[in-house]
Amino acid sequence: MGKKWTPGSTPTYSSFSVVSNQQQDESPWAADEHQRFLQALEQFGGGQCVSLMQAWQSITTAVGTRDIAQVVFHARLYFAQLQQLNVQKRQERQFMQSVDQRWTPDEDAAFENMLAAFSTSSVCYPWELMASRLPGKSPVDLKERYQKLCYDVARIESGQHVTMHFGQFPRHSGLPLSTKAAAIGESGRLASQMTSPRVLDSVVTLTPAEEQILVNAMAEVFVPPEAPADLLAGIASAVAAFTSSNGRLPPQRTQPLFAKEQALEVLNGLLAAQQSDPQVVLETLAV
Repeated sequence: MGKKWTPGSTPTYSSFSVVSNQQQDESPWAADEHQRFLQALEQFGGGQCVSLMQAWQSITTAVGTRDIAQVVFHARLYFAQLQQLNVQKRQERQFMQSVDQRWTPDEDAAFENMLAAFSTSSVCYPWELMASRLPGKSPVDLKERYQKLCYDVARIESGQHVTMHFGQFPRHSGLPLSTKAAAIGESGRLASQMTSPRVLDSVVTLTPAEEQILVNAMAEVFVPPEAPADLLAGIASAVAAFTSSNGRLPPQRTQPLFAKEQALEVLNGLLAAQQSDPQVVLETLAV
């Protein structure tokens, strides 16, 4: 197996005297075309051919539906996307590690005990109430920690190693309740997305089939003409909470708990009642 080229080692177009501008009428690459491109890149890349020109010609032949200029352009876009993805993953890891460092082992144990307790008594986690029982922690701190635990679970389930780097001491009362990873630049954006006030964290987990049923029902709801602007947004927030597993394993049941007609009836009832509180909507959907 040859090594895949990295973005830094990708040859320039001038090396092959081919036109680098993408044709405006070029159609998007189909999934099977891209798969053939990846297989050929593995087979002919990394010095497997006598020259770079021969490598590009071999890859183009393997793709079969594009000329060499289109293949080279697609390769550059692909490598650029890989590089961007690597940067995003690195920023995500940095932010997640910063969450660990703001918690002591004792604080983490107390928080996990509360998660277990409230998962049996509430449809969504009451971050404000839980924060009041953890001195020095804000609701945002708890939500960040919960997202980090879900992140760790997802990595473990994918076979990756997870190490937590806890702080040694509780946070001093004079420090901000949540850094939101501001010191990590772009990771601050990740933090703000994770701690949006309209996002709920549902205790209930649906199967993929049930999530799709709920999304399909949401697409067919009737919004009364006199409905306030934030009505549909509140209901959509609750639906998003149900359809976001946050790395948790879905239930193993094979039959959906509800049909689309049932979900649509509940959603239309909430809209008719003009219920815009996402938590109330979530509790109603969970019944």
